[in-house]
Amino acid sequence: MGPAKITRIVLGRRGLSALLPRFEEPIAPEFYRFTGKLRLIAISVLLVTNFSSSGSLGVLGIDPRIYWRVQAVNSVVCGADLVLALVLWRAPLALAAMRRLTFASVLLEVASTLLLGWAFGSVASPIVSLGIMVVLIYRIAFDFRIGACAFFFMLIGQWGIVFAETQRWIPPQPLVLARPGGPFSSPAQEVGAMAGISVMMVITFLIANWAVFRLRHKEQAIRILRETLVAADPGRVGRHTGRTLKDTYVVGSRLGMGGMGEVYRGHHRRTLRPVAIKILHPHLLEDEHLLRRFRREAEITGRLGSEHIVEIVDLDRDEELPFMVLELLEGEDLGARVARVGRLPLPLVADIMRQVIRGLEVAHQAGVVHRDLKPENLFLCQDKVKILDFGISKIRGNATALTQEVALLGTPDFMSPEQAQGLVEEVDARADVFALGSITYFALTGRRPFEAASVPSVLRRICDEEPAILAGEASTAAPVVAIAMSKRPEQRYQSVTELGRDLAAAAAGNLDEAVVARAGRVFRGRPSTGQVEGPSVSATAKTVAATGS
Repeated sequence: MGPAKITRIVLGRRGLSALLPRFEEPIAPEFYRFTGKLRLIAISVLLVTNFSSSGSLGVLGIDPRIYWRVQAVNSVVCGADLVLALVLWRAPLALAAMRRLTFASVLLEVASTLLLGWAFGSVASPIVSLGIMVVLIYRIAFDFRIGACAFFFMLIGQWGIVFAETQRWIPPQPLVLARPGGPFSSPAQEVGAMAGISVMMVITFLIANWAVFRLRHKEQAIRILRETLVAADPGRVGRHTGRTLKDTYVVGSRLGMGGMGEVYRGHHRRTLRPVAIKILHPHLLEDEHLLRRFRREAEITGRLGSEHIVEIVDLDRDEELPFMVLELLEGEDLGARVARVGRLPLPLVADIMRQVIRGLEVAHQAGVVHRDLKPENLFLCQDKVKILDFGISKIRGNATALTQEVALLGTPDFMSPEQAQGLVEEVDARADVFALGSITYFALTGRRPFEAASVPSVLRRICDEEPAILAGEASTAAPVVAIAMSKRPEQRYQSVTELGRDLAAAAAGNLDEAVVARAGRVFRGRPSTGQVEGPSVSATAKTVAATGS
């Protein structure tokens, strides 16, 4: 029976590959912090222990001069590792930075172990066991790459010391030169002892790898099952379904998913209050811009306090995963409503805009410009309309944070021309007026005002073209929409209040003729893409079309 067959019997058909990782090994940021704290304590104890043995150097037959030189170098290495451990424990770091610090700590701890191993006997001291323990701990506690790093550098470093000793480049067992003995009697014995140590290191690493697989296979199976359920029923099961955040919020079915995160139905564990929980995508944890946007949404929304702005209940982290708790809204957003029933009647659109404008009036009075108004951010509850997502809002007088770092923000289909051109400093409340005009157009026609095949084409049309003129029963609101969607901010309504006033008048059928004339001046000289036809064509639509041609 050959070695290959024996291996297959012991390990199964996969052979040695059974000991290699076949799954992801995500390490939680909180665990990195814990290991930093643990490392800080362990290294401090090790340094104290090393220096406490200095009183018995004579009894142990150790050369004091070499001892203090070794300890001086080792103290520098351990001191650097202490600093890294403290930073890892206390500093607010991204996940990638934590991984880099851990790799650096591996190198420092391997260097310290090899130094002490050489000093006390490279193949004949208890430090060899410490080296094997370092390999074992790092492979079990961390992912494969970190464990492999500890194993590789420990093994190569140990062989490097043995080779240097056998070539007489460095003295073997320098601290106790008077009693070399043991494996140091000849180079062949030292190499033989090192070969045995190498086998022990390889076996330790493989066994640790196998243990990790056995310990984590259940977690991996649950993850695969959850992902399968998500694919099969995306409206109910998400990757966080069943999780309890900060021992407080129980995550239930998934309500939706966007570019930044997922939204779940949930409840408070003790009060049983139903809530919505917005959880940032894990792969975005290292994107500082998006993290700021996430926090910004909670901070801004929480301070506005309007019945027409979604209420933020809490903002926190669970194992470094940011989440936001909001009031649970029952209903659908405006985009979903239009997709489901088609274009909406003007009176209903006017009522929706009236409520949205009430919320925006509170925001604008507080110096906050939303900058990302779109149908998906207007949620239609049973009795009221709520504005969502103030994540990229601009605060008047605040030139920091996102406003300096990003030139183009917002959803392209409904953003204002000044946003489309990247003129961030010129964006004010009139950008929200433009967006509301575009949303009104969308609700009345079922079409986005600047439809195009690509984002650059949409932006070009926003800056250079007028949308098709409203016709049919929606034409009554055409002048109001035209003014709200003027390319030049000074030609638009100067506040959402003015827009709401004229839209309500249009819905009631008593729009002032001065508004119609003003709309004609806005359209004049701009190309449009024709008309959006409706059941009937009113005189107002004809007036706007004539003055805008």
